[in-house]
Amino acid sequence: MKENKLLKNVSQVFELPLKDVQIHPQLQSIIKSKKVDHIEHTMNRFGQQLPVLGNLVDGTFYITDGVVRYELAKKLGLNTLKCLHVNISDEEVITARMTSNQRTHMSYTEMAKCAEQYLGMIGKSQGKKRDMLGFGDFDNKDNFGIVGMDRYQLVSYLMNLSIGASSLRKLMAVKWYEDENLDNKIGLMEGLDNGDFKVDRAYKLLQNKLKKQKDSDDRKLNAIEGQNAHAWYKLYNKSSLVMDEIENDSVSLFIDSHPYMDQRDYRNQGENPHGKEKTAKEYVSNFLAFCEEKKKKLKPGGYLVTVLGESYSNGLCRNIIHRVIVGLEDNGWESIDSNIWVKSNQKYTAHPHRFINSWEAIIVVRKPGGEPYFEEQVKVESSVTEFKLGRTSLGTPYVKSSETCKTNVFLTSVFNNKELKSVDENFQHDAPCPTSIYTDFIKAYSRPNELIVDGFVGSGTVSIGLTLGRNVIGFDLDPKSIEFCQKRFEESLQKREQEKIELSIAA
Repeated sequence: MKENKLLKNVSQVFELPLKDVQIHPQLQSIIKSKKVDHIEHTMNRFGQQLPVLGNLVDGTFYITDGVVRYELAKKLGLNTLKCLHVNISDEEVITARMTSNQRTHMSYTEMAKCAEQYLGMIGKSQGKKRDMLGFGDFDNKDNFGIVGMDRYQLVSYLMNLSIGASSLRKLMAVKWYEDENLDNKIGLMEGLDNGDFKVDRAYKLLQNKLKKQKDSDDRKLNAIEGQNAHAWYKLYNKSSLVMDEIENDSVSLFIDSHPYMDQRDYRNQGENPHGKEKTAKEYVSNFLAFCEEKKKKLKPGGYLVTVLGESYSNGLCRNIIHRVIVGLEDNGWESIDSNIWVKSNQKYTAHPHRFINSWEAIIVVRKPGGEPYFEEQVKVESSVTEFKLGRTSLGTPYVKSSETCKTNVFLTSVFNNKELKSVDENFQHDAPCPTSIYTDFIKAYSRPNELIVDGFVGSGTVSIGLTLGRNVIGFDLDPKSIEFCQKRFEESLQKREQEKIELSIAA
């Protein structure tokens, strides 16, 4: 855009007698009549706010911009007019005026800001509107018509806008949303100013966003629930960072797997999701914040079991597992064990500085207080078919048993997605945990009829808890995961019901 020479070499504003002001001769031939009553009301009520521009020559001010204000000043019987001397040559008057007219075409952002001021002054009451406009009564038919307008019609009229009242309402809705959601802007005002779309389109985009937000909020407020005679579940489509839905000191076991640092792109996690932190320190800090909320909800003596993989950057280990364990201890958790899950079918990926990582930690910590609990009957068959006496290499006798306790090393394959496909063939999840891992720890650290919670329910591995007779609550930000988990949880309830029926028949 060319330089606006009307604003070049500006000096101070003068308030000159109206008799000493006239229209610049260069403009006489191009001036056209304009609709001025919208300006007349505001100028009559609030006075002249914007000075006219022009040249002061030998005591006479020649207007180059602001002819309407000049004509209205005469009509309203004003004695003086605010004038701004801009020192422009006669040859440049026409060009500069054209440039000024281009500039005075307001952007949508400017339009919305000005309209907001008018709406604030007008208010919502009819009386305030009448007082603001300076109409003492409705005797004048024209005045009655103006005051009878709604707020948006009136502002559109007073500002002589290129959009009508309906579009102005939509524009203000867009502006106010972005003003109130500075951290969650969707660029609608910017798009309007850039000409990417019109007001109607911007408003529709806003309504679509608000509908999605409402649907999400409704899901967060309303749990998806299911139950039978033996167990129940609840699913919440929200973060587990705050779990006001659960009473304090009521949970026996939290078992989950946080998003691993910078390794997966999980669906629908919002801005700045857990797992996408910039530093290991920030990741661990957020990890521990989730755990502090879990501690509030656990019974004294309740357990937290969390599956966690290591993270690497530029070939170097970030020591996430170690940092988390130390952080949990520093925050008052009692450390029980750091178990090892060895993946028997780990895929080969070349690494320049180290062997292939084929394990994850299964961290077990306990909230202080209460009585420790561990189900010692978690055992596996040994190669021995009956009890018999054996001796060590030193000759020390011992009894060989047909079953033995599990060790803290769990050898199992990475999860097979066929198990998910049997529930919903279209569902995908990047990091499901094997059901066998959850099964062992649910049996070991909780009893039937107790409450267990998964703060990152994902693909719903914790549904095995329902089959084992525990009550289950799950949280996840991804609505698709919640929908899938509902199907999987219902299958687990049915399986539990069937097992009870079979046991009853067998008895």
